[in-house]
Amino acid sequence: MSAWRHHLRRARFALTALIAGLLIAAAVLMGIVQVLLPVATHYPNFIARQLSSRLHRPVSFSGISSRWQPAGPLLMVRGLTLGPAQPGGKSITLRHASLKLDFSAWLRPAHRWITLRLSGMELRVEHTASGWQVVGFGNSSGETHAPLQSLPVDLDLSDLRVDIVDVRGACWRHACGW
Repeated sequence: MSAWRHHLRRARFALTALIAGLLIAAAVLMGIVQVLLPVATHYPNFIARQLSSRLHRPVSFSGISSRWQPAGPLLMVRGLTLGPAQPGGKSITLRHASLKLDFSAWLRPAHRWITLRLSGMELRVEHTASGWQVVGFGNSSGETHAPLQSLPVDLDLSDLRVDIVDVRGACWRHACGW
């Protein structure tokens, strides 16, 4: 066996060992996170700070619980308030929401690390002279909210009610049971 084949074989073995070690370390880390997830709910201020840094806006909530799912933790929050992204902007307040942290997001280029899951929401879409615009969403009528596009997360909407308002003031309501 020539010297260059010997070095190539050793390099291939070292690369294989490195990849195997990284996979084992990632699996151990996921196991530790899964075991420590119930403890994390005892530190809601820490979770709010971490979410604020990821979402680039103030985050607060009144209560939190957690559950592990195959791709990562699911945080169920009550009284979630997502503050304005810029001073003077509007905040978004939700009675119930779930935040899914997806550790496999790096495998899908168009997928974000955080998914906001909402159920039983109202979505308002307006047709103005400048075109269609998603105005916002909420749990009750009469509230004003920040635009839906202002959230730097993926949205998972279920039991959605859509209010469509055109320039003439006509309104259509459609309840979606997705």
